[in-house]
Amino acid sequence: MRAVAAMPDGSLVVAGAFTTAGGVPANRIARWNGAGWEALGDGVDGTTYALQVLPDGDLAVGGAFVNAGGVSARKIARWDGSAWHTYANGFSSPATVYALAVHNGELLAGGDFNVNATRLARWDGTAWQNFAGGTGFAVFHLSHAANGDLVVAGKQSPGIPVSNIVRHNGTSWIPIGGQSQADNIVHCVAELANGDFVAAGNFTNIDGVPIGKLARWDGSSWSTFAGEITSDTVFFVKPLADSRLAVGGANPLRDGRYWSGMYIWDGSAWSSPDLEPGFNGVIHVATRLRNGNIVVGGEFTKTPSGPANRVACWDGTHWNPLGEGVSDAVFTIVDALAEGPSGDIFVGGIFNTAGGAPANNIARWDGTSWHAMGSGIQRFSSGDLVVNDIAVMPSGGVIATGAFDTAGGVPANHIARWDGSAWWPLGSGMGGGSTGFVFMNSLIVMPSGDLVAGGSFTSAGGLPIKYIARWDGTNWWPLGQGLNNQANSFALMPNGDLIAGGLFRLADGMTANRIARWNGTSWSPLGSGMAGTSTTWVLALDTLPSGELVAGGIFDTAGGVAAKNIAVWDGAAWRPMSTGTDGGVYAMAHRTSTDLFVGGDFLTAGGHDSAYFARWACLCPADFNGDGFVNGDDYDAFASLFDIADPGADLNNDGFVNGDDYDGFASHFDVGC
Repeated sequence: MRAVAAMPDGSLVVAGAFTTAGGVPANRIARWNGAGWEALGDGVDGTTYALQVLPDGDLAVGGAFVNAGGVSARKIARWDGSAWHTYANGFSSPATVYALAVHNGELLAGGDFNVNATRLARWDGTAWQNFAGGTGFAVFHLSHAANGDLVVAGKQSPGIPVSNIVRHNGTSWIPIGGQSQADNIVHCVAELANGDFVAAGNFTNIDGVPIGKLARWDGSSWSTFAGEITSDTVFFVKPLADSRLAVGGANPLRDGRYWSGMYIWDGSAWSSPDLEPGFNGVIHVATRLRNGNIVVGGEFTKTPSGPANRVACWDGTHWNPLGEGVSDAVFTIVDALAEGPSGDIFVGGIFNTAGGAPANNIARWDGTSWHAMGSGIQRFSSGDLVVNDIAVMPSGGVIATGAFDTAGGVPANHIARWDGSAWWPLGSGMGGGSTGFVFMNSLIVMPSGDLVAGGSFTSAGGLPIKYIARWDGTNWWPLGQGLNNQANSFALMPNGDLIAGGLFRLADGMTANRIARWNGTSWSPLGSGMAGTSTTWVLALDTLPSGELVAGGIFDTAGGVAAKNIAVWDGAAWRPMSTGTDGGVYAMAHRTSTDLFVGGDFLTAGGHDSAYFARWACLCPADFNGDGFVNGDDYDAFASLFDIADPGADLNNDGFVNGDDYDGFASHFDVGC
């Protein structure tokens, strides 16, 4: 989203680079009417950067588009509430309109264009004209000073230093202060109550003075405003009525994407109201504790409830840090979690301290304090993910697996057991590859007490066992003919069958695309499995109380049905979970029958902004009102919608409300979910 405008009727218009709003198709611009999102006709065909409400209530729109509502409208157009209109020929390419304003009753457009006008133009009602001779820089900001002067800011052309934070007093151009030459884009300028000006952008100096992203002109010089803030770029500055200052910016995330944040200056300190609460880093692992709480781990240092260093616990109301968490001087990640019999939490990944004390890549949290586990686990080679999974054995001991060859100073090839005081290998461990290095991905304890391990190994205990193996306490064993590639995730079905997900295509030599079921004697596929246009993985699995299985990872379809990165197996077929996520799903854990926690490397889930973490509610179809119980209230709630053929009663999502939905609900109700 790049721009917002409040309309005279109380509705809100937003614009940017999106193509849907609240699930409604809306090309780069949409209106919130108080109850839902709606498109503005056919929208525009390119990113929109600027909105300006006109005196007659129409809306001017500027950006990088060529057409508006299917009509040629180069970079600028007008919406009258029902149709799009052009402003003559607009601005010929190459051109972009970044800023709009109404000045002395005329519409001004600023941007990067040189045809019809030079970077700043006014609409005289018939044609575009240069405003005050234009500017020598690309215009990104237009506003008004308290005295009515027009304030203009933007970006200098390479190698052409000019004042790019200026105002026009009706007669001439004047720098805001000094030479007002910023070395990069100035996105916004605001005047404070005392007459000082604050400029925001991604510049690093003004007039040769080192200044980062937020600068203040106090009437005599430029200086950094109230110290640095963490945003990569500051896009807006807004003085508030109570003398506070709101600042909005973009924080860099993975893969070149950004997540916005807001900061408030109260005159003495910065704070963040978390107007877009979320995690600020990828979630790699999640586990449900016996008390119903959920613990997640990953790369984050912030949760929706506040700071937490790579590991946090949801108690049903808030996210809580586990003390000081874990850290490493170079790179920190939590990739493994497990609960011990006394409620302790074992944490593994890449780190060298836990709670501020030395702890090499694995540690124990007792609910109050962190504890090292001997000398920990040593890296196979620098930079590799050290501990990928942890399992607690019913017979005692904690098993850790990952990219290591030493645990507690004892040789242990990729897998080791902690007995409470020392580390021990599990036989000769795993091997494979020309260097002996393998990826170890997942562990699970079977109902029998045996341990199953998955990874990229081609030998276990010195035997030719590929990708999945079982440890009976003494020896390693294959599971049938095994798999033809890595197993990355495991889950147990209610009857004790094992589900494996990963990169494999074959199980027991039969086609099983990335997911398969082991019944104790043989493998079988789950439908036609997963497929995608790029590398396809199943990276997370969770069995729900209803007996259904949720699979997450990186895929486009499940069972031939469109399912973006997450899907549900009901025992016979796959179904999607809304529109899925826009990035990989790496972790899942359910808190109740109606509450599934999902983590990964995504920014949206079901079409909604949800950085790295999302919750899917009402997983139990019979708990129709989502209160956590299956009772008569659910039957009444379903019947009330069914009686009026409300789409909410379309339980099987076939587009019709009929007896099939009623029978389906009754079946779920009868079995309690």
